This record gives sequence, structure tokens and C-alpha cells, in this order.
Amino acid sequence: MAFSDVTHFGPKLANIPENTDVNMAATKDVFICHASEDKQKIAGPLKSAFDRDKISSWYDEAEIEWGESIVEKINEGLRSARFVIVILSPAFMRQHWPKRELFAGLSEEASAGRNTVLPLLAGSAEERDAIFSQLYLLNDKMYLIWDGNPAGPVEALQSLLGRNYKTVRRVCHISSEYPPKVFGGLGVHVEQLTKALSRSVSVDVVLPSAGASEYETLYEDVQPFALSTVTASYEDPVSWLRFADFAADRIIRRAKDHRPDIIHCHDWVTVLAGIKCRWVLDVPLVFHLHLPNRSPLCASVENLGLICADRVTVNSEAMYEALKDRSLPLRREPDVIKNGVDQDMFHADESWPSDGDYVLCVGRLVEQKGVEYLIRAFLYVREKFPTLRLKVVGSGELADALENLATNLLISDQVDFLGWKSAEALVKLYQRAGVVVVPSIYEPFGMTALEGMACQRPVVASRTGGLSDIIRHGVTGFLAEPKDELDLAQWLLTALADSNRRAEMGRLGREHLRVEGYTWADVSDQFKQLYEEVSRKPIDKTIPSRTDEFIEQIVEVATDLSPDFSPESSKVLEHVFSWRMKSREGYGIPS
Repeated sequence: MAFSDVTHFGPKLANIPENTDVNMAATKDVFICHASEDKQKIAGPLKSAFDRDKISSWYDEAEIEWGESIVEKINEGLRSARFVIVILSPAFMRQHWPKRELFAGLSEEASAGRNTVLPLLAGSAEERDAIFSQLYLLNDKMYLIWDGNPAGPVEALQSLLGRNYKTVRRVCHISSEYPPKVFGGLGVHVEQLTKALSRSVSVDVVLPSAGASEYETLYEDVQPFALSTVTASYEDPVSWLRFADFAADRIIRRAKDHRPDIIHCHDWVTVLAGIKCRWVLDVPLVFHLHLPNRSPLCASVENLGLICADRVTVNSEAMYEALKDRSLPLRREPDVIKNGVDQDMFHADESWPSDGDYVLCVGRLVEQKGVEYLIRAFLYVREKFPTLRLKVVGSGELADALENLATNLLISDQVDFLGWKSAEALVKLYQRAGVVVVPSIYEPFGMTALEGMACQRPVVASRTGGLSDIIRHGVTGFLAEPKDELDLAQWLLTALADSNRRAEMGRLGREHLRVEGYTWADVSDQFKQLYEEVSRKPIDKTIPSRTDEFIEQIVEVATDLSPDFSPESSKVLEHVFSWRMKSREGYGIPS
């Protein structure tokens, strides 16, 4: 808190304990007292800055409606605020009304025994001296000088509001997915987490180009930013290096006016941008790993992110153990923060009299999801339940192959490939399914299992990864061995055999989610606590061991993978790894 030097320092203000709530009855953090001439250039920008940084303020234009008593509303505002920030300017001195507000605030301060009036001086040095000479009651107070930047008053109020006020006010997420371009659990996670976080912090989401379809601004304090000229795809891993170059540049330029307190990256595709921002902006990096990668380029980028991040988070105990096996020099142990589910959206349909005549599988049509084994298992299930249908929701590279498999097994007339579905349509499919199946070969978490359980459906899933944490075998569903269609068929038949047991499993499944805190509010609270912890520590500028090894791997594999990338590789890679190059050139980062 950078207060200007004055002859007499205000001891009460200086010595307010960090954890003291100075006005227990307060409903606003600050009352803004100003002259009408200062509204546009000072009071308005100050109000906007307070709103962005989650400081609640009483501001006449927002609080007083036509026909209301101005005196009553101002008195009410003064009583409701923890602090009164007074914009002292030549215009203030010429007007009678704002001085009445100042003296009322000083009177309230004296009667309460608290130092709560905060002068903000505007004007030239001579004008400021003249103000102090006339307002002698302020001569023993600390004050701030208005330089056109609200950062000083914001910082001062943050400090005075104490530990109950969060130090993290703006978080920048870097993601590969956001509505309407959501392909899997990562996109759902980013949307729901940022929505929940926006209750208390402002959130930027930096994304690759959305092409013809623009990203949706769904929530007031969540702002998606697309790199309009930069596309990237999972089919072209090298494209994410270009994305990292432009994303980091966008964040660094935006930081001049909207500096993030935390950079939060999702998976290897975004973490190179986060690493650069961490070093250039001195902002902590949180790296959330949704799905570990084994391909050479992806794994090298991922490993670099893991050792450079200030905190690494994963969504299951299985993921935690997988990272431990890599024996990387992480700055600290990974934190396990499990996913949530929107239990207001995903719920049972009480109007539906019974569960449906189909089993439901939701997920990307890729090898990892194991849909092939479900189709083979369904061949045996239909022998016992000849009218039963299998509905598969999702799209992916194996779509044609899976449809051909169903045709070759002579069951295509009972298998429906529905493609991608909106969340609203998906809820209805869950609600009316007899059983939800998650046949993954490997699944770090398994959000579709949560969605099925939230809709009170029993879940039959593979005994792998995070699914083993979510499903209680024999209680909320059944666990089958991965890549074993006979075992999967057995547990599907067991579940389908007893409708009463399915209903009880569904009820217990939703109750399990509630008791264990599988909500996005719980998830965001855990991340906010982590943000606060990491933001209070200085950035560690030491270069982690193995950094250069992983950078060399990235450069080598990228140039081998993409001949088209080679002519521009030196430029892009120089930009992406400029934080490391600078360390060698004496920019204050130890080599």
C-alpha cells in the first residue's frame, strides 16, 4: 500500500489488524464521495475498477433512483460502508454537498473510534496543498494521490479489508475448448469451473480461433478471448506451439490494463503459453492435467509444464500415482482436485415412470474410450434382452469403424450412433436410460459417470483410473475389467436383471455425489484456496533441472514432425522459449 509521505501519519489506519472487519454491519466495502465534475474522469473509473476487483462500492449514480430522498440514501450509504474514499479536488472544494458527506463520514469515524475516511487527492501539487490547508481535520491522515490509475486505491482497500478479502481477483485460463466448441470433459470442466469461479473473481479464457462459430460469452465475469488468426488441432500437435506463441503475447499485452493474478493452464496444449507468461509477468502458474500423454512431443511439453508450474493439479488418485512414477523434479507434490457435475442440470426425471429400454454410452469415439468392447459385449446382452437398444453419443476418428463393427456383428439395427448432443438433449438421454456404460480402456476421471449418477442412473464402468474412485462396486453400479467384453457383458446383464436394484443404485449414486462434494462450487472453492496459497509466495525464478533437456526434445520432435514448420521454427520457438533465452542473457533469471 503506497501512501504518500505526510507530516503526521494516521496511526489508527496504519495499525488495523489484517483480519479485522472494521464494520460488522457493513454491506459495502467503500462509499465513494466525489464532486459532480469528478464523476467522469475519477469516480466512474474508480467504481469500474472496484467492480472488476470485487470490491463492493456505494456510488450515488448506481444507488439513488428518481424520486428517492437523496439525504436518506446518502446517510444509508455512509452507514453501510466499511470505508469512505473521498476524492479531494478543486471541484470538491467548490461544492457544498460533497463536503457535507466528508464531514458526516468524519463524524461517524469519530463516534465509532475507527479511522475509515480515506482521502484521495487530485490536482496539481499546489492545489493539493491548498486543500490540506483548508481541511485541517485531514492533516493527520494518510492519503493517496490520484494519478489517473485506480490501482493505488484498489491496492490500499485490499490491504485494509484484511485477510477476509481475497488477494486473487483475476485469473487467466488458457484452454483448447470452450462452448460451443466442446469435444470432451476438458471443455465441460473449463466452462463449469470458470462459471463457478466468477462468483468471486474475474476470469479470462484465452482460446484458439473458433473459426466460423464464435465462442459464447455465457457468464458476466467470464470473458473468452479467441486468437482470431491462430487455429490449432489435436490432429496437428505442432500447431499448439504456434498457439502458445500468440496466446502468451495476447496475455502479456492485455496485462498492461488487466494483469492476471494466476495463470491456469489445461493440458499440454496450452502450458507453453502459461510457462512464458509466468516468467515474463511474474505470475504463478497452475497446471491442471486432464489426461497424460505419451507421444514424444506431447509428453515433452507436458513434462516441461509439470516441472515449471508452481502448482500441478490432477483429477484423480490414479493420475496422482501416474505422475509420481515419472520421478520428475516438481516444485511440490500434485494436488488432487476432482471434477464436479451440475446437479441442477443433471437430475432425475420424476415424470418418467420407469427407466428406459436402452443402455447409454457417452464419449469421444476414440480408442481410449473402449466403445469397441461395449459393442462386442452388447452382442451377448441382446441375446437375453432382444428388444434392448444401445445408444452411443459422441463423435471421433473411430465413428465409421465402430458403425462397421456393429454391421459386421449383425446388430446395427439395435445400435444407434447419435453423434454429438447438446447438454439439454444429453440430460434427457441420461434420464431415460436403463444403464449408463463407461467402457474406457483408461480414464483419468470419467465425467460421464458423474452425469449418469446425477441423473440417478446405475453406471457400469471399467475398473480403471478415476472410475474406480467414483463407482462403488455393487452399490452405485458395477466395475468391469477394461478391454474384456465378456466381463462387461456379465455386469451389464446383472444390472439389467433387476429394475428395483437399478433404482436403488441410482438413488445411492446421486446421494454419493452430494455427500462427497462432487459439485462445481466445491471444486472452485478448492481451486480458489490453492490460488490464494500460491499467490502469497514470491515467484521462484530458479530454472528447474531438466528444463533444457525437455526444450531440446520439443524443438527436435517438432521440426521432425512437421516439415512445413521448419522454415518458421526458429522464430516461433524463439518466441515461445524467450523466457529461457533471456535467462542466458542476464535478464535476472538464473541460468
